[in-house]
This record gives sequence, structure tokens and C-alpha cells, in this order.
Amino acid sequence: MKIRVPGVLVHYLAYGWTSTWRITRLNEDRAERAQRLAPGGAVVGIFWHQSLLMAAACHHHRHVAALTSRSQDGGIMSAHLNRIGIRTVRGSSRRGATEAAKELMRAIEDGWMIATACDGPTGPIYRPKAGPLEIARRHQVPLVPMGFGALGHWDITPAWDRFRMPWPGTRIAVNYGEPIMFPPGEPDDAEMERRIADVTARLWELEREAMAAIGSR
Repeated sequence: MKIRVPGVLVHYLAYGWTSTWRITRLNEDRAERAQRLAPGGAVVGIFWHQSLLMAAACHHHRHVAALTSRSQDGGIMSAHLNRIGIRTVRGSSRRGATEAAKELMRAIEDGWMIATACDGPTGPIYRPKAGPLEIARRHQVPLVPMGFGALGHWDITPAWDRFRMPWPGTRIAVNYGEPIMFPPGEPDDAEMERRIADVTARLWELEREAMAAIGSR
């Protein structure tokens, strides 16, 4: 029997924990420049799934909309995100796809940053999905990769994503990458693989820079 954890409880635990972190922002001007590239100011921000909690903590009330699943776990995460000023778009290719596509379009038209873990929701780890790249291409908005680092953290190794849980009171960093604009034409399989490889390399470089900035390896 699976225990259902109240979303409000998760929110207070997560907020109490993450509010102790000391946040360093690197290259935030890149995200600002990306917003100027799209007529409405919308961008698609991507990061590794293991950094979900850090990504949320760094974007309280910053005009961010997060893509979350329609699962029970997605509902718990949404309850937390909504309470810290992050709009949620819930859906997947299997559940709620039509409703999610409409809500996604509204968020883009309203100029929000669409934030999503690019190797989620179930992996494989460190392998970006084509979906976020295609959202950016189809809507002709910039893609902004983001790297995160924590001076001290635990790796939740039983989890498929090796979820990173920074220690209370530790320093964390978010590092924004150069915006990427894809041409409007639909890419073939070889081109999509090149784009995924390029995004993967950028994410790793941003992670290394984030860790170095706070003095961590």
C-alpha cells in the first residue's frame, strides 16, 4: 500500500529546507538576452532531472512555468511549485497531452520561461529528450541550458536520476548558458542527434562552471 503524502506537507518541508541555501547566480544576463530574442519574451530553460529542487529554489516568483507530469508525484511537486510562485503545466505524451499543449501555448504567449528537466521524467539519466528542443523550435523561442552546483550535497543513489539534495545552509549556484535559436525547419534524425549532443556538452560545461564558482569539485 502506497502512502499518500499531503502536498502541503511536502511544500513546507521543501521550503523550510531550501530557504536556508545561499544562492549564487552566474551569467544571468544570458537569460535576459534570451528573453529579448523572442517577441513575447518566452524561453525554454532545461537542466538535469537531478537538479529539480535546486531549479525550483532558484526561481521563486521569477515568471517561470514548469512542466510536470500528471502522476501523483507530479501533483505533489505542483503543490509545492504553485506555492512558491512557479506556474505548472501538467501533462505528458500519454496523459493530458492535449490540455498540456494548450496550457503550454498560453504560457509561451504570456512570455513565461518554460522550465523542464530534459532527461525526465524517467530517464535515461543525462540523455536530453528531443521534446524541449522541439518546443523551442516549433514556437521559435530560445533554448537556455542551465547548470547547477552545490558546495555540499547528498546523492540519492537509489533514484534513477541520482537526485541531488544539497545540505542545509550550503551554497548553491545556477549558471545560465548562451541562448540557442533553432531554425524553423523540422530536423532529420541525424540533425536532432547533433543538437542533443551539443546541448549535452553545454549542460556539462555549465555544471562544471557552477561547481567551480562555489569552490566545489
